[in-house]
Amino acid sequence: MHEFSIVSYQDGYKQEILEVWESLVLATHDFLLLDDFKEIKGAV
Repeated sequence: MHEFSIVSYQDGYKQEILEVWESLVLATHDFLLLDDFKEIKGAV
């Protein structure tokens, strides 16, 4: 079993958070066109 803790956001986490977000969106949002995804990603 893994232990985890909730910590405050730090800028150093940004890239990892974005990678998780991207993989989850691509895996679950089949209705989203790739161009739309790229546009949204650019805004994030």
